Amino acid sequence: MNHILTAGLLATAIAAPVQAADPVSGKRLYENTNGAPLSCANVGCHGPDPTLNKNNIRAGANAPNVILNAISNDKGGMSFLGTPPYTVTSLQAGDIAAYIANPAAGTPSPAATLSTATLSFGNQVVQTSSGTMSANLTNTGSANLVLSTITLGGTNPMEFTRGGTCAPAISLAPAASCSVDVTFKPTALGTRSAAITIGHNATPNTSVLSLTGNGTAAPTPAVGLSATTLDFGSQTVGMSSAIKSVSISNTGTANLVLSTIMTTGTNAADFAASKCSGSTLTPGTSCAVDVTFTPAALNARTATLSIVSNAGGSPHGVALSGNGVAAPAPAITLSPATLAFGNQTVGTTSAQKTISLKNSGNAALGISSIVTAGSGFASTHNCAASLAALASCTIYVTYAPGSAVASTGAVTVTSNAAGSPHAVGLSGTGTAPTPTAPVATLAPIAVDFGAVTLNTPSAGRAHSLSNTGNAPLNLTALNVTGANPGDFSQTNDCPVGGALAAGANCTINSRFTPTAAGARAGTLTLTSNAAGSPAADLKGTGVVTSSAQAQVAPTQAAFGSVRIGKTSDERKIRVRNTGTSPLLISSITVTGDFFHESDCKGSLSAGKSCEINVKFKPISVGPKVGELAVASNAAGAPHGVKLSGTGVTRASREEDECDDEDKCSQVALPLIRRR
Repeated sequence: MNHILTAGLLATAIAAPVQAADPVSGKRLYENTNGAPLSCANVGCHGPDPTLNKNNIRAGANAPNVILNAISNDKGGMSFLGTPPYTVTSLQAGDIAAYIANPAAGTPSPAATLSTATLSFGNQVVQTSSGTMSANLTNTGSANLVLSTITLGGTNPMEFTRGGTCAPAISLAPAASCSVDVTFKPTALGTRSAAITIGHNATPNTSVLSLTGNGTAAPTPAVGLSATTLDFGSQTVGMSSAIKSVSISNTGTANLVLSTIMTTGTNAADFAASKCSGSTLTPGTSCAVDVTFTPAALNARTATLSIVSNAGGSPHGVALSGNGVAAPAPAITLSPATLAFGNQTVGTTSAQKTISLKNSGNAALGISSIVTAGSGFASTHNCAASLAALASCTIYVTYAPGSAVASTGAVTVTSNAAGSPHAVGLSGTGTAPTPTAPVATLAPIAVDFGAVTLNTPSAGRAHSLSNTGNAPLNLTALNVTGANPGDFSQTNDCPVGGALAAGANCTINSRFTPTAAGARAGTLTLTSNAAGSPAADLKGTGVVTSSAQAQVAPTQAAFGSVRIGKTSDERKIRVRNTGTSPLLISSITVTGDFFHESDCKGSLSAGKSCEINVKFKPISVGPKVGELAVASNAAGAPHGVKLSGTGVTRASREEDECDDEDKCSQVALPLIRRR
């Protein structure tokens, strides 16, 4: 009978595929289905060869649910295979489905599988044997695996030894294993390799186990030193230095045995070494030798730290050096040796000049006193009573002459240093005071604001007021006077009511706001204690207001179809001032899925134009509209531009190929059937 697999049954089979565990069992069941009166192989059903696809038997390939559904639905009268004693289980259906999918797998055959393709022995010392490494050969097939030959070949076969349970002529039942055991004994340095080839009756008929290893030299110790020289610098004769250390490291591959560590050479007795003698260092470890220097005499002293060991190149040496010096003493250095203040106005005090006092000795400097002598000279300092070796402090000196005469003096330091006291000479000349007066300088002193619309403030104009004299400039007032003072105004950061220091300056900003048409004039005046205080002439022309006119074109922009998330080409919108006064653009806004970039900012002079670039970037499907709005001081503002475009998407290839879901899903495959 013929069996047709419905779309629903096919969906069930595809949704839950079951892979057969044993196609050999599947073949037996196919040929004798649990002793049923009719088997699948019966010529009245599907015939002995599933590959012929008789009655669409291939529909059950790797699809046990197809087989089970055909039985449960009594397709072709097959329901007897769902009742004892002929019941086909789900596992049996899986075996039958696997056999239908691959009839060749139904015939038992051996298969050989090695647990690893390579045995890697890593580093091994030449002429020494490694530990044993093993690989298992398993019969992963369904018939006995018979070994025929086992050979050891390759580049260095003599350096590997084979053992284990695998041997020629043995037979391994399905799932059984034997072992190949190997040891490695290199005869030379470097990479060594070989291969074990096992012949058998599986396909392919050989299994190859690769062998690799690396011959290395025997371990030896080696000495590594953290330093090859130690310099102790200057050390007082008879006094021991601080400890300096040298680290001895075993950089080899065997234990490093240290013998006696001692100092030798010209002044060996001036240096003493301790620690590490008789020590054994394993590879990668270290030991620190401590060395001190106690000079027995002045000047250079040298010796060698000798390290005797079992390493090649023994003894290893570290050069030792130092310098014997006399007992420490302080010394004083004053810099500069003299201070000259030059001319200084009587009744004023000079800027500070400094003297550096340094203890250039090697012992603490005791300072008893620091005294300043001479008419008009005075000093302070930050020097403590004791100054450490090589440390410094500072003396600060000023000169304030009381009369117009030349003066001399000295700063004298008394201390425990040799040659005390030490002095720095001082000199200066008092001069009569210079008459002082402020001078007010204003720039610019004339400003023309040009034509300005009535009752509209002009841009500000800056005036700089400077005191170029040598006395404070007292500012009483800053005012605008003249023919039309009400048309002009000023703001400033000047200290009106206070004083502008000599050499200082401040800023005055003037502005013109005409209240009448025609020429207008004013004067920026300064009242101060300076002789001949300056003034600035201000003028401008008031003009009748003329409306700014904005021309925005085009008034519509269409972007056509653009894919979602993509950005269109730009559309240019031009803004032109067709009026006679400045066009003040206060804002540009865009609505919808549109955005813009523009150089239209601030003021646009009469007759000038600027551009706005608009782009479209849809975020969803369908027609989109928006508006660009230009806000300004022009009549009829804001001026708008209508924007439009369409967001689109492209259908996927799968949807293009199959638009009818029901039609796509109704794919009927035949079931097992019987006549």
